[in-house]
Amino acid sequence: MTSILALNFNRPAETKLCLESIKKNALFSHETILVNNGGEDHGEIFKYFQDGLIDKLLLCKTGTGGGRGTVDAFNLSLTEFSMWIETDSELNVAIDRDTIENWKHFLQTNNNKCIDLTGGICGNNIYSGR
Repeated sequence: MTSILALNFNRPAETKLCLESIKKNALFSHETILVNNGGEDHGEIFKYFQDGLIDKLLLCKTGTGGGRGTVDAFNLSLTEFSMWIETDSELNVAIDRDTIENWKHFLQTNNNKCIDLTGGICGNNIYSGR
C-alpha cells in the first residue's frame, strides 16, 4: 500500500477536486491522508471524510504552517512509500499498480530519494512539495 498525502488550509473547493481526482485516478492500493491545517472549513473537510474521499484526517484548530503540516501528514503515514499532492492540484491521468511498482523499484534500486513529477524544480533527489 502507498499513502497519498495532502495538506489543506482554507481551500475546501480545491481540496474536494483534488480528493475526487485521487479517488478516480489512483488505481492502486492506497490510503488518502489529509491534514486540515487550521482555517474555517473543518465542517466541509470532515464531510469529505464521511463521504469516503479521505481515509485519515487530522483537523487542526490552529494552522502550524506548511512545513509542520507536511511533517504531520508524513507522520500519519504508516506505509513504506508516500506520495504528496498539493490540494490545488489534481491527478489528471490514471496511475495504476504497475506504475507505482515501477516507481518503488526505481526508488529502491537507484539510490534515489524521490520522484519529482514537476520537472525537478529543486534539483535531483531534493523533495519539493510542488
